[in-house]
Amino acid sequence: MNKIKLFALLTISLLGFSSTFAQVLNVTTSKKDACAGAGNGSITITVDNTTTTAAPYSYFVLGLTNGSGPFVGALTKGVPVTLTNLPVDNYLVNVADNSPSVANFNTFLAITDVSPGISASITTFQDNLDPTCVSPNGFINISVAGGSAPANLVYSWTASNGFTSSSKNIAGLAGGTYNLTITDNNANCSFVLPPKTLTDLLPNIYNISTSTPSLCTGSTYVINVSGSDAGVTYTVLINGVATTTTAVGTGAALVINYNGPPALVNGDLITVQAALGLCTPVTMNNTLTANINTPPTSATLSANGLTTICAGSSTTLKVAIVGGTPNFGFNITNGPAQAGYVSGSAITVSPLVTTTYDLTGQTITDSK
Repeated sequence: MNKIKLFALLTISLLGFSSTFAQVLNVTTSKKDACAGAGNGSITITVDNTTTTAAPYSYFVLGLTNGSGPFVGALTKGVPVTLTNLPVDNYLVNVADNSPSVANFNTFLAITDVSPGISASITTFQDNLDPTCVSPNGFINISVAGGSAPANLVYSWTASNGFTSSSKNIAGLAGGTYNLTITDNNANCSFVLPPKTLTDLLPNIYNISTSTPSLCTGSTYVINVSGSDAGVTYTVLINGVATTTTAVGTGAALVINYNGPPALVNGDLITVQAALGLCTPVTMNNTLTANINTPPTSATLSANGLTTICAGSSTTLKVAIVGGTPNFGFNITNGPAQAGYVSGSAITVSPLVTTTYDLTGQTITDSK
């Protein structure tokens, strides 16, 4: 009987012990070496989402050879933490949790120095020589040295025309300014190549001007393009946004009549962009500024002097004009015609009989 009871108690105890050790602390680490004596190594630590032990989590990192650190801090499950600017050393990485019965995570990572750093230069290049803009044929080839190994280098090309690539050498290029950043997957080395500009044969860049520098609301704005390339599409942009107003090049100067949409307002900036096929659009020289004159919006006639006078005597009227550009011209029914009128100025009248003066139906014109 006693042996049977002891066996049963032992079994229960073992099951409980196994349940405790089902908790796990899973941690991943990675490192990047320092570059060319910069002391910029890095270590990334992540408590994996598969971890079942209790928070909070913390790290302790210490260089065992050169005494770098210690570096300590908090960790959140699933969120990587990267320690940067680490000098060359052999590092102990310790991660602890809040479950006393689960052992801390420990590993060793060596930060070494990669030298020389990355360098690069352009060996050959070609502008886009395709006159049809159907198959751009520009290219840039580079020579690269340094870094941890050629296979570890990452290339990131961007360009002003929206081009991107991860290739070392790039081809099939239209005109634009090309930029390259090279990084190293195994070290904190990087290199930025000076920008390189390639050109297209077309479109060419011409000058724009206007024969209507000042106009009234709703009037046609005339844009003169000093030249054009046959087949190229010229688009009017207002404040940098393309409109639906376009013209196709003829090989000679162009006149583009702009009536919106959108309607021009005072101060709008007007440019013209030329585009052909896969070549990079170009903006014509000069930016035009809309000078829109608002016409008079109202005119009110009122007495400026006595309204009851003796026959043959004089009194004054005035007209208050809102909007428009002085000076103004208009007619007054039964009164004198006005030219060069300034709003609110006195208008002298000398009626011989009772007279009604009226602006109804009259047109006010301004100096524009």
